[in-house]
Parts: sequence; C-alpha cells; structure tokens
Amino acid sequence: KPTILLPIYFYCPNSCPTNLANLAMAINRMKMEIGDDYRAIALSFNHLETPENARTAKNNYLKLLYEGFPEEQWSFLTGSQENVAAVLDAIGFSFQPLDDGTFIHASTLVTVAPDGKLIKYVYGSFIPGDVELALAEAAQGVPARSIKRLLNYCFNYDPDTNKGLFEVVKFGVIALFAGIAVFIFFRFIWRKKPDDPDSLSSQHG
Repeated sequence: KPTILLPIYFYCPNSCPTNLANLAMAINRMKMEIGDDYRAIALSFNHLETPENARTAKNNYLKLLYEGFPEEQWSFLTGSQENVAAVLDAIGFSFQPLDDGTFIHASTLVTVAPDGKLIKYVYGSFIPGDVELALAEAAQGVPARSIKRLLNYCFNYDPDTNKGLFEVVKFGVIALFAGIAVFIFFRFIWRKKPDDPDSLSSQHG
C-alpha cells in the first residue's frame, strides 16, 4: 500500500504541530481509508528526540482522529542521525539547524509507492483532496508533478539573529508575485493598448 511520509520534529514550536494537525484532519476527511488503502509515517529529523518523545506526540494527535482509528497505521518514528539522514537524502528533504535548537525546514509531505518509489510532494497546508490525489497516484506507482502551494518555512523569528533570513524569504515571495504581475501585464494588458500597432491590426484586420 502507498505511504505518506511527513518529516517533522516533535518539539517544534512553529509549523510542525500545524502540519501534524492538518494531516490528522486530512485523514479524517479523505475517502481513502488508512490501513486499507495507505499508511502514514511522521519521522523526526532531530536525532536527539527519543521514542518516548514520539509516543507522547502520537498520543496528542490521536485525540484529533475519528473514533476507532487504527493507531498502528500512523507511525511516529525517531532514529539515529545516520539512518534519518539516509531517509531524508532519499526523498530530497533538507533542513538547517539554528543555534537555539530549532530548525529551518519546508512544510511538506511525500507520498511513496508500495515499491518504494517517490511519487509526489505536497507542500504547505495539506488539503484533503490534494493528499488523496497524491495517494491515488502513489497507489498507481507513477511519479507526477508535485502539488505546489505556497512553500512554508518553519523557523523562530528573532529581530536580531534572523532578520537577514526573514528578509530573504520575504524578498523571494515578493519577487514571485512581482513576476506574476509583470507576466499578466505584458501578456494581457500591454497587447491591448490602442496605440499598439500590433494590437490595432489584430482588432481591425
């Protein structure tokens, strides 16, 4: 059966709790049944976290799931630095540790085919329809284009230590939307200006 793999760390103060809660809500709402149709894994990339940390986190998020949920079908895992790194390298996931013990990382889950083939990334908020589509494609074993919603990053913002990083992320988002605006202007507006010969000839020719 296909697998959802969610890289997080359990004592994350920012987006990881939201990611886990969003996945729980998606599991509740999807037509596909966990256990029958797929399984899920939440993997901590912080090698300092323990199996006890994982059990505590799992118990918290099981409270969000429907009555009778087969809890063995959603695993919360930790591992050695080497083993976790091997998994993350295989799926192309990276993170950046900060001095305060937190991490910068993307909010993403990955769907994996039954034969272990990487199929799709789902970024940002995990909308049930997006996750279910990614699982359906994983069941078929055919890699597809990732569902790219606004890429979220998880980090503590401190005005002194993280200002530069925050500005880089902010600039990237601004540049993205500026590029879209420029494209729309030249593609749809500039071509329709009355003093544009090409536009006039297309209107009267």
